[in-house]
Amino acid sequence: MMIKFNPSGSRMITSDLTGTIGVWRGINLLAVYQKEWAITHCVFSDIQLEGAKGNLGNLFLFAGRSGTVCLANDMNMCSDVCRVGGTIKALMFY
Repeated sequence: MMIKFNPSGSRMITSDLTGTIGVWRGINLLAVYQKEWAITHCVFSDIQLEGAKGNLGNLFLFAGRSGTVCLANDMNMCSDVCRVGGTIKALMFY
């Protein structure tokens, strides 16, 4: 299980061992994602995607036991961005 707050404290990500991820603002659930693997890491980012039109919301990356790293936001958009052979042991964003 994981709970992670964004730097300003306005958003929270929760996850469990079944692969359910919740994105929260206070007590309001903004988005839910379901993966087939346990989520163990999350990091918020300030990524600005080239060619993206409009507001993409608050972006974050999450990963876990499958070796897949996903980019998501609080507006029900989620994409796999890379996969490694094995479990993700740490996830950092610079």
